[in-house]
Amino acid sequence: MAQTLLWERAITSNAKVEQMKKQNYDTVSGVNTCKENIANFEAEIAQLYTKIGLLECQIAD
Repeated sequence: MAQTLLWERAITSNAKVEQMKKQNYDTVSGVNTCKENIANFEAEIAQLYTKIGLLECQIAD
């Protein structure tokens, strides 16, 4: 009886650990996706600033 109770607790604990591992992976994955998006937007912004500079030169001419 006591062994069965301990076994059930161990199974429950293992399930909780696996759930926490998945949550951690999902969180890290989400953070990495955000970092990639930020890098992409920063690159796009830099390109737009370059384009603005070129257009301002054309207007000045």
